[in-house]
Amino acid sequence: MKQRFNNMGKDKSLNKIIPESTIIISSSLIFFGFLKQYWFFSTFRIKIQNYLSIDEVIIIFLGELPFLLKLILWAILYIVLFKGVAKVIFYIKDKKNSNNTLNSSEEEFENRFEEGLKKKKNLIILLVMSLLTGITGWYIFISTYSEIALIYLVLQLCQGIYVLIDLIDIDIEAYFRNIIVFVFGLSTVLYCKNIIDIKDVLSSNEVEFISKTGLNIDSKFILIGKTKDFIFLYNKFNQETRILKAEDFVELKVKK
Repeated sequence: MKQRFNNMGKDKSLNKIIPESTIIISSSLIFFGFLKQYWFFSTFRIKIQNYLSIDEVIIIFLGELPFLLKLILWAILYIVLFKGVAKVIFYIKDKKNSNNTLNSSEEEFENRFEEGLKKKKNLIILLVMSLLTGITGWYIFISTYSEIALIYLVLQLCQGIYVLIDLIDIDIEAYFRNIIVFVFGLSTVLYCKNIIDIKDVLSSNEVEFISKTGLNIDSKFILIGKTKDFIFLYNKFNQETRILKAEDFVELKVKK
């Protein structure tokens, strides 16, 4: 896939790539972090933008960092396994041709790996595989709503986008390819993670409220979220939403 794993903006100097990437990634995380919260609370007819302070908007994506870190680790593992499979294939091919590849250097392998990904036939096969595994990943996700299924789905989507860009031979540098895949991948992650979070909230236990003002809260309300100044409650039986000031409460206890 044209050295996308190794060359990120080959014609750009490192001192330009790092600041640009940092700005784009941090801005995207803030934007998509807010967008995820907007999607989530819109499900319960809450306009979350009216209840967030500026400092909360800036750090709102921090709640998704643990999942994003897991995604990055799985992506690294996936690339290692992908290249490992390629090494096995090269070894089997060369063994049939009586060539010894056990002593081949890493550089020689990388060259063969990249050359193999430039062939249209291999790209078509990889694209079809990405589509099939992506469809499988989506089916597993909507059946289980698990984070592992979501990670698998996103990795297949990102791989498919990379392959599609190479197959139609769009003349853009690797740096911008990575940005395109990053935006599509992050959008998918947050949209599907939002589905998981909504499912988890709706299956959560009811909450016991201890109010400073003696405010009476129906015991069937569940806690769906809170900001620095507000608490958001939802009654899933009559689909009623309530927004209360956090300062009115001493404690919230989840019922066992």
